[in-house]
Amino acid sequence: MAKSPSNQLVVCISNEGYAALLEKRKIYVAIRDPIAEKHGLRRIIDESGDDYLYPKMFFRSIVLSQSVRKAVLAAACWLHDLVAVEKNDPRRAEASRLSADAASMLLRSWGWDEARIAREVEVYNARVQAERDSQSEPNDEAADARRISAPEARDLRDPVS
Repeated sequence: MAKSPSNQLVVCISNEGYAALLEKRKIYVAIRDPIAEKHGLRRIIDESGDDYLYPKMFFRSIVLSQSVRKAVLAAACWLHDLVAVEKNDPRRAEASRLSADAASMLLRSWGWDEARIAREVEVYNARVQAERDSQSEPNDEAADARRISAPEARDLRDPVS
């Protein structure tokens, strides 16, 4: 993969007002946008899969060696939608469970113990359910509150290991 000077990896450190579209401590791709940067904004490919402008202070740049960058991006691709199910497929409601099952096999091969895998899958399922539940809320504030109520896989104050 050729190095692109226009894109870089960033980590989200705040999502105030944007909890539905940004996850704290998640790595995102930032697209270089000099005009947005002059206004204190960054162009980020968010949870919707599209790029939008967010406050620059919500992110910190990540500098990785090329080999580490490839490994991080590969892992993200493998685990995000490990099992692809089209939106109109009758198995769509099972996509999260199918991905979790496949990810569990992969994580076992990486040396994760069953308790750690079970905790990650439990949190992932709770977050997916909170996202589904948020769709029936009467307004954005209630939907955001529903999403935010979902558990985190780890305490956000703990260092990443």
